[in-house]
Amino acid sequence: MPDPETPAPIPAHIPGSARAAMEAMLDLHLSAVGRFAAAIRAADPSRRAKRPDEACWCCAAVGLGTLRGRRVTHKDLVALAAGRLSPATLSRAVQDAVLLGLLRQEQLPGNRRVKRLVLTDAGWRLLAAGAEDAFAAALATLRRAEARMETC
Repeated sequence: MPDPETPAPIPAHIPGSARAAMEAMLDLHLSAVGRFAAAIRAADPSRRAKRPDEACWCCAAVGLGTLRGRRVTHKDLVALAAGRLSPATLSRAVQDAVLLGLLRQEQLPGNRRVKRLVLTDAGWRLLAAGAEDAFAAALATLRRAEARMETC
């Protein structure tokens, strides 16, 4: 049975450079998701985000927590998503990610109600697949912006 205070391990096949790039990209992604949700709510309060985006957000949040050495439970995601996703929507998104094989839930010893969320190998591969390319694209975008600022 998993130790409730120990974060889930990061698979050995994820190299250090990919970990650093993933952490930066996931941090940027989670920040962008929050801004995107706020902008949608302001423009059209009745519009609902699509569940695949929500499941991706859950995977990104679990991945970022793991990369930072934290265990992530459903309750942690609810707190992180406050104002962005309702607890019910978040529960459905976690269920979707579990059904897609991207996340799994591990029961913690001594508390059957609390489950740690863990990215599966498929979840890590999904996040790692584009992390380095996305980081390079973000860096290129920043460099173009800096060059434009220098000409102003």
